Amino acid sequence: MFTYMDLQMPLDVLLPLELFEMTSLVSLDVAANHYLSGTIPTQLQFMTQLTSLRLNNNVLTGPIYSELGLLTQLARLELYANDLTGTLPTELGLWTGMRNLALGPSLLTGSVPSQVGRLSNLVKLFLQESTLSGNLPSELGLLTALTRLWIHHNHVGGPLPTMLGPSLQQLWLQHNQFTGPMAIGWWPSLYELQMGNNLVSGTIPSELALLSNVRELEMSNLTNLEGTIPPEMASLTLLGHFDVSGSSGIVGTIPPAFCKFQQNASCTYQSKFGTNNCVLEYDCSDRLCGCSCPC
Repeated sequence: MFTYMDLQMPLDVLLPLELFEMTSLVSLDVAANHYLSGTIPTQLQFMTQLTSLRLNNNVLTGPIYSELGLLTQLARLELYANDLTGTLPTELGLWTGMRNLALGPSLLTGSVPSQVGRLSNLVKLFLQESTLSGNLPSELGLLTALTRLWIHHNHVGGPLPTMLGPSLQQLWLQHNQFTGPMAIGWWPSLYELQMGNNLVSGTIPSELALLSNVRELEMSNLTNLEGTIPPEMASLTLLGHFDVSGSSGIVGTIPPAFCKFQQNASCTYQSKFGTNNCVLEYDCSDRLCGCSCPC
């Protein structure tokens, strides 16, 4: 009796019907065949023992049909890098054991349903490079185990998702339509925050200094931002990359303490200050370190 099936080999267009008779399978991997086409087979709904299903990197089309919600044992679902369309089904809330949900890149539309908040074991959520829109649901704050959220390159708007829990380590929000003031949540484990090319406004909050483990802050092309870089950010001694290039409302200088981060001998800082269009790119090392605008 088979429980694991790896079909990472060229397949002719469709999955063989005999496969769906193997209802004892717990893992089915048909990723990266590149020739697998058609829609997601509806017969998958009868393979209720599946805990891992990988169909990514193929040419599948059509929707993620609601009957996939019947696969309540799923802990890993990877459908990314296909041409899937339609909206995210609300039945995804039935995957209460899900830990890794990877659906983007895709052609999916619509908003992230509130039922995602039922995935209390979710660790990784990848919805990037699709055409999702609307605001992120507040129920994302219920995902206390979530460490990585990628939703970059969509059309998602509304306020920044400060409701996300303290386990968060990597947050990619860039190239969306987030609005309102720049704000952060209680993210003591966060090491990477990407939020460039959005519509957030106001000033850079001094609370960024609370992200004590952050190594990369990317806030480029936030043209509605204004003010200076908070001096409190000098306490971010692990910071290796800080980018506010193209955020032309930011004025002043980079805090001199940034140049004293001995751990970051190879870091590069980029910024664009004020109306003088001064662009700084320099290596922060013992040999070369300039922290004020020379223009």
